[in-house]
Amino acid sequence: MESLFSFSKFKQSIKVAFLGIKNAFKREQTFRFELIYGIVTIILGILFALNAIEFSIILICIGVTLSFELLNSQIEKTVDILKPEFSQQAKTIKDMSAAAVLIVVIISIIVGILIFLPHFLKLLG
Repeated sequence: MESLFSFSKFKQSIKVAFLGIKNAFKREQTFRFELIYGIVTIILGILFALNAIEFSIILICIGVTLSFELLNSQIEKTVDILKPEFSQQAKTIKDMSAAAVLIVVIISIIVGILIFLPHFLKLLG
C-alpha cells in the first residue's frame, strides 16, 4: 500500500516550484519588476512598522500579483506552442490573460496607497 504522504515527493515538488520561479526570473521581465517592487514594498513595510494586518494584506497582494504573472506567462507560452502563427483568437486569449494581471496590479497599488499613505503623512508631520 502506498503512503498517503511522501516526504521525498513533497521535497521534489518544492524543488520544481523553485525552479519555476528561477526560470520566470530569468525569462520574464515583468516578473522581475514585480518581484523587485514586492521586495521594496516589504522593506518599506518593515521600516514603517506596519501592523500584522497591514503587513499580511501587503504580502497577499504581492503573492497574488506574482502568481497571476506566472499564470499569464504560462498561458502566453502555451498559446504560442499551440498556435505559433498569428491568430486573432490567440491574441485575444493573451490580451485577456494580461488584463487579469493588470487588474491585480491596479488593485494592489490602490491597497498599497491606502496602507502606506497614512504612514507617509505621519512621517511628514
